[in-house]
Amino acid sequence: MLRILYLGHGYGTSGHRAEALRRLGHQVELLDPWDFLPAARFPRKVIGKLVFEFGAGVFEPYVRSRLLAAIGRRRYDLVW
Repeated sequence: MLRILYLGHGYGTSGHRAEALRRLGHQVELLDPWDFLPAARFPRKVIGKLVFEFGAGVFEPYVRSRLLAAIGRRRYDLVW
């Protein structure tokens, strides 16, 4: 059994993959990077347009710092 950190949506294809990994017996923690965007300051539609126009790198430092804070000291065998 692997401890897997899965970065993606909890629905659609990403959700299906995460569930398949669970059915294979792995422990999967699913985190959606969109949940770590500054939604209080910008509506999701505006963030989506910024990401589309300029790339995800615009928010990468912000998301990375919040994501790492949420993970804390937990350790994983694999990040998907």
